[in-house]
Amino acid sequence: MDIALLRSVGIGGDNDSFEILLGKKPGMTHWILPGGFIDGREEPEKAARRELFEETGCVVESDLKLLGAFIVDDWRTRGETKVSNMTLLYKGYTMSAEAKASDDLEVVCWFNLSTVKNQISALVHPIHHKLIEAI
Repeated sequence: MDIALLRSVGIGGDNDSFEILLGKKPGMTHWILPGGFIDGREEPEKAARRELFEETGCVVESDLKLLGAFIVDDWRTRGETKVSNMTLLYKGYTMSAEAKASDDLEVVCWFNLSTVKNQISALVHPIHHKLIEAI
């Protein structure tokens, strides 16, 4: 499950008015959305909030909106013929300017949402292209 955390940096509702929080794992050259696995019988929305906090220290200050379910090419199941990974993509908002990488992210950074969408190939890991496009 992955989460697109947005914060408002302007007036209006277009992509230029928002920033999105992305992170990098050690050794990665491209950015990804924060996220992770659901623990046991944890509710998916609760897992999204927990993973975001564990990886970035950020708290979602809004309701979460489920944007969809997507099959992703996860390295942990690549080459498996009977297993696919599905991620649930949530979107939420925060007013917080502070984010700090922890858990399995090495660095986190806020990006202008329009810039990310316009430069998706250069900035975002291919596994998350369709997720970014869905935001």
